[in-house]
Amino acid sequence: MKKSELIRRKNKLKKTANFRYLKYAQYTCILIIVLFLVYVVGLSSAYGQSYEELLSTNPMVITGFIICTANLYVWWVLKHFNVDIEKFENIESIRINLIILCICQFFLLNFVSVVLMILSLVKYFQWKQFSWKQSLKELKADGQLAVLIMTIGVMLLFVALVFTLFFAII
Repeated sequence: MKKSELIRRKNKLKKTANFRYLKYAQYTCILIIVLFLVYVVGLSSAYGQSYEELLSTNPMVITGFIICTANLYVWWVLKHFNVDIEKFENIESIRINLIILCICQFFLLNFVSVVLMILSLVKYFQWKQFSWKQSLKELKADGQLAVLIMTIGVMLLFVALVFTLFFAII
């Protein structure tokens, strides 16, 4: 990477020593999964049912399982974001994908990770010169458009599954 390109990418970020809020959001996704598993174990012992029976009969457990699967995907994406942002690669892709993840995580009721991702967006990225049109052009030029489409598709699938199950219960 040329020095001028590196400087241009660094200028899209605010001056920060580390990107801890992105790491915290990543850890929060795993924490939610662990808490859900503890909840399922407690529910199973309280009702005296096996995990298979509980998963097949309790819609809240099924919804929680879908949300945990979404969190596992978000953890994986944030893991790659942490690597790329420290190398100053794919800055616009990270910004746009992080916005998409925030919106979808909000609909999946993962408010702690939403807050941490919003803090990351505010704290790490310059917003004075931000333009959706320019960002999407840069995404396409960097070959990151497929990543954006994949993120939107996967997260919309999870949101649709959760809301379909929710409205089927009601």
